[in-house]
Amino acid sequence: GDTYCYFAGMTFAVVSIVGHFSKTMVLLLVPQFLNFLYSSPQLFKRLGIPCPRHRMPAYDSKTGQVTNSYAEFNPTQLSPAGKTVFS
Repeated sequence: GDTYCYFAGMTFAVVSIVGHFSKTMVLLLVPQFLNFLYSSPQLFKRLGIPCPRHRMPAYDSKTGQVTNSYAEFNPTQLSPAGKTVFS
């Protein structure tokens, strides 16, 4: 997942720089910027929603297996940014 994202981002950057497509590059980056703003309460703990580490399963020593990671929280105790995104 990450490798493709890095490759695609670098491809966009190189093509826009070499081809002088700055306006096109800005249009292609608008959805990325909006996605960052929307997910920032999960990425930064101070802003709100507690989020487990992505792609990191929890190890259950009793069964010797890995399980899904999840977060438990009370929606009424979220910060204003977290409440905005969660609702």
